Amino acid sequence: MKTFFNIYQYLALLVIFPIAYYFWLMRYEGDHELVILIMSLPILFSYIVPAVGTNVLKLWDFNTRLKLGRFRPHHGFVFGSATGLITVFTLPFLPDQNGVGAVLQAGFIMGSVLGLWNWIYDLFAIKARFMIVYNRYWFEGKTPEEISLSYAPAFFGLFGFFFGVSVKLIESHWFENPDPLNFWGILLVSNILIIAVSVGSYGLFSYLTIGETGFKSYEQDKLD
Repeated sequence: MKTFFNIYQYLALLVIFPIAYYFWLMRYEGDHELVILIMSLPILFSYIVPAVGTNVLKLWDFNTRLKLGRFRPHHGFVFGSATGLITVFTLPFLPDQNGVGAVLQAGFIMGSVLGLWNWIYDLFAIKARFMIVYNRYWFEGKTPEEISLSYAPAFFGLFGFFFGVSVKLIESHWFENPDPLNFWGILLVSNILIIAVSVGSYGLFSYLTIGETGFKSYEQDKLD
């Protein structure tokens, strides 16, 4: 099983990313700027958040050769490419429907889909020891199923919800105001918001359900 993850991490970068980009470009009729805005959200999220989680907070580690500390330098494209491809095939493109209901629908769809598929991915990655998650459930000797269920559905589900909402809002704004001068402002604000809101929401949810934010590493506790 570990062989699959070793191959997939490079397959995502070399094959899935260009395929995802192509289908987003088809969706937006050749508008590269809008594609970059959308694709930047999962890619930058999965560079910044996991980089902090692995090398700063020591929450998890990857069992692969190519790493910067504990972090894969290509991780953003592994997660971001798969997320982009899943989204472009899953999220309906309805530019004329811009109400609150349509925005929440987009969030619900992507929260459900990404929460499910990323939980499955992490479950088997933990089973194969391709990834080690140093959370409280790992410290207590729980099974891979219990470890992955303790964080993945909530973490990726919340990211998916806010990602879906962001995609819908960006599409609506861009089609109403297709001004290239807004590009960098939208890119910066949308990425900051999705990282802050997704991570903050997960920390709050985790604290309310298990009594801690989920940002504490138990690796050293077990070594002691």
